[in-house]
Amino acid sequence: MSLSILKRYPDTPALPFDVLLAIIDEVACTDDIYTLRSCSLLHHDLLPHCQKYLFETFDMRNGSPETEQYFFKFCTLLTKSPHLARYVHFLYMLYLNLAHVPIDESLPNQPSTVYFLRSLTNVTAFGLHFTKMRWGNLGIGFQNEIRRIITQPCCEELMLAGLDYIPRSVINNCRFVKALSMTACSLECWNPERAVAATENGTVTTIPESNWVHLKNAEFFNSEYLFESLYPCSSTLPIHLDFSNLKHLKVTLSPDTMEVVWKFIHFMSPTLVTLAINQTYRFEVLAEGISEMTRYNGGCLTFEGSYQTLSPLSHLLRFSFSIILYDLDDHSEREHLFELCTLLRTCPPSIRQICIKLDLYGCNTKDVDRFFFPPSSDDEEYEDDDGRPFLMGLDQTLSDQLLFPSLDFVEIGIVLEDDYESDSDESIEEYSYEELLPLPLDEIRESARNMMQLTEQSLEDRVGLFVDVWVRERIASD
Repeated sequence: MSLSILKRYPDTPALPFDVLLAIIDEVACTDDIYTLRSCSLLHHDLLPHCQKYLFETFDMRNGSPETEQYFFKFCTLLTKSPHLARYVHFLYMLYLNLAHVPIDESLPNQPSTVYFLRSLTNVTAFGLHFTKMRWGNLGIGFQNEIRRIITQPCCEELMLAGLDYIPRSVINNCRFVKALSMTACSLECWNPERAVAATENGTVTTIPESNWVHLKNAEFFNSEYLFESLYPCSSTLPIHLDFSNLKHLKVTLSPDTMEVVWKFIHFMSPTLVTLAINQTYRFEVLAEGISEMTRYNGGCLTFEGSYQTLSPLSHLLRFSFSIILYDLDDHSEREHLFELCTLLRTCPPSIRQICIKLDLYGCNTKDVDRFFFPPSSDDEEYEDDDGRPFLMGLDQTLSDQLLFPSLDFVEIGIVLEDDYESDSDESIEEYSYEELLPLPLDEIRESARNMMQLTEQSLEDRVGLFVDVWVRERIASD
């Protein structure tokens, strides 16, 4: 079978149908929506193949103020053309919980929203994101459709954000889900006395292992209360999540949750391949809708204690972590780098990639300049109190090939405040003649690389060392 491109292009040679389909597949791999739209107009036989890609993903996380209008337009389209619903595989719903909109009139409780969800039968990845919402405030119809979608055999990824008091049955029934992401979520309150009473009365039902949720990937962001529900594991634990075969774990947490998280990590140690541990900011949403970052009351992450070790993770290949430093002159905070080096020394021999992010968002600009002053200068202020470069301990640790025989890639990321570097005249006038202007990002990057020379030399024949410095412009979006 062959198709001519269009009658208005008579000189265009005919191409075999399978070749045209292969071309469309290649275009789809580049996410070139505009070209896909054009391809759909070439011939009516090509339209279904193009529609498969054009309607595959519906993601509301584009930050547009007209996101909800876009959603209702999409609902209208599927209402008029219901055959398109079968092409939707990735669905991420974002609702900003506008304060002036009553709950009954909110997006989750609109009849058109429920009808839209009811038409979807092939969703493989589902996301639901609120700024803050209780599960009980969602309409019954909306709740039922969410449960239906995430319990289908085709649904393998679930992403929840900003949902409080999620019924445990919602999580327990997603037994086909392989990847779970929860951001600032909490489960419905669990009454230990009720669990004990159920055990004593013999009313606890044993759930077959085949009905548990067997996860491969998990990500938890600001979900401290969730960890308290996940660990320790027991026969009365009402969360049927199986982490015994987990491969990838990413946690972003507050410092006071560190111990229980490490116990959770060690519980999954036999299979874990990648591990990412990040320290969280705490955001307070003001009445005007402005997000304000404040230092978490628990302080910074520390890596002290015998329970904090990577040695049990015998199959770990990639380890990444971040540290938030607020005051580079504070000796206690500077010690976090030393503690971090101690933790790295417990890495298993299998480790191949280490990614480190030093978050200096809260540091004074002058302190940042002082500690990353170019080493070629005669000024020694880039050194710490002991006369050593800022990253010397980290460099010595990562360059030890006896500790890291398989290491082939190291990434150092340095995050600065959003107004660190500015070309405006106003920012320059803030500095007196005797003071240094803020160092350009390239110079900070080069300074950090110079401090990591031993590591770079040890990785010379491998992938190597990558150092990046960037400005965090929108912290609330992370």
